[in-house]
Formats: sequence, structure tokens, C-alpha cells
Amino acid sequence: MKKLLLALIVLTQFLSAKADSPLTSTDFYRAYLNESIVLAASKAEGVMDVEYVEYMMNSKNPIAVKMALINAMGYSTDGSADRSTFFTGFMETAKAYHNIDVFLAKGTADEILCLAYITAMDNYNNVTDAIKYAEIALKKNPNSYTFNLITALIKSQSKIGDQNSWCSIYSLCDKVRQNSVLKVDMKPEAASIIFEYTDLYKEYCKETETKNFDKTLLYGSWSNFEGLVMEDIKFNSDGTYVHHYGNDESKGKWKLENGILTIFGVTYKVTELSKNKLVYGDADRSWTYVKQ
Repeated sequence: MKKLLLALIVLTQFLSAKADSPLTSTDFYRAYLNESIVLAASKAEGVMDVEYVEYMMNSKNPIAVKMALINAMGYSTDGSADRSTFFTGFMETAKAYHNIDVFLAKGTADEILCLAYITAMDNYNNVTDAIKYAEIALKKNPNSYTFNLITALIKSQSKIGDQNSWCSIYSLCDKVRQNSVLKVDMKPEAASIIFEYTDLYKEYCKETETKNFDKTLLYGSWSNFEGLVMEDIKFNSDGTYVHHYGNDESKGKWKLENGILTIFGVTYKVTELSKNKLVYGDADRSWTYVKQ
């Protein structure tokens, strides 16, 4: 009975965590509570302060601490906190960024990423603008681990409403984790807090992960039976194919890359490829071929 109760508690905690979202369940500021500015923000009940904006404007301050500062202020569901307006208004006065276009054109990478994350945390139900800002910031500093991870976190928020996209919540952030060439400018403890949440969605990648198949296995003729009509495809080593369907014949080019077969001008996911069996398809159906 105790084991059952424990299992139910663990399951409830797991489902509760996933019921939230990437932006609301990753309080990585906790790894930076030794920074006085972050500690103060964590007690500010979500209110933006001039001191915080001045800290974010200072190019000498670490970008990861700036992100932790924003994270510590918490989130809003509908933009009612309006911290992004406070931030842009201050920047307009201090640096003559008279509108958002000027801000995005002239702002530093740090300033634009701060705007992106503040905008996302202001209204986590709509992160369209935040993603746009984050992508612009990332182009200005593409080698930063923090820039890449925060951008991935904001993008993953847009996937939470569609269970079919939950794999992306994991894969977007894991791609950053696996990128060994990035400049690591965030505490490992902070990144771990983010990954602890996004890793919950790894299980949704089991059915969608692609495999790298040896394309040479495709060379030759394959047959598929559609009712009483035999369908043949011959894959040539020069990247061309000949397709027979009943009395009809067509020719074109094919490509197999990262488990995705491009043929007939359409892309399909290959789920199985061996010496004698080829299976590929889309969301609606799949086709099975055998080697002639």
C-alpha cells in the first residue's frame, strides 16, 4: 500500500510539473541568489525597478545574471505586469531608442535578449514577439551558451499547447546542451534547473526521433502493392529515380538525409530501412516496400 501511495505521489508530481510550462517551471535564478541584485528581484513581487534596468544596460554585467534577474521577478499570464513597457520606456530615455524598430536595430545583443525574456515572462501565453526579439539577439551573439539556451527556452514555450510538439520542448534545449563549441557563460547549476524540466518531455521524442540510414541500401528496385496495382520505384545511385504506377512512369530526384526521404517533391519520414524492407510515410499513412 505504501509503495502504491508513493507511486501515485511521484506520478502526480510528474504530471503537475508538465502541466506548467518551460517559462513558469524553470526558476534558475536560485543558482544566482548569491548576487544581491537577483536576491532583491526575487523579493520584489514582480515589480520592475530602475535599478534592475540600469543593471541590464551595463555591458560589464554578465548576461546570465541579467537573465537570472528577469527570471527572479517571475511571470505574468496576460502582460498585466507590463515590465517590457517600463524597460523600453527607460531605454527610450536613456539611449534614444524611440520605437521598437530602432531598439532592435541599434540595441546591443544583451539589451535585446533582456527585452525578449522580459516580454516572454510578461505574457507567457503569447511569445511570438519574444521569439522574434530573441532570434535577433542571438544573431548578434551566436556563440553564447546563455543566448542560445534562453532563446531555446522561449521557443519551447510556444510548443506547450500542442502535445504533438512536446518533443520540441526537450530537443530545442538539448541541442544547446550538446553544442560543445558554445562559450559557457551560465552556471551549470542554473542550466540544470532548466534541463530538469525540459527533460520531462524526452519521452515524447521516442516516436518522432529520426535515424540516419545508409542511403546506399536504397539503390535498386523496390515494390509496393496498392490493392491490385503494383507500384515500383527504382532508386539510382546518381540521386534520380524512376517511378512506375500501373502503366504510368515518372522520373525525378530523391534524397535521404537524417531519416527523411525527399521524393516526388515531398518529404517523408523513413521508419525502417534494411536490405530488403523500406517503410516511409507521413502523418496520415505509411508505405511498405520490399526489394525486388
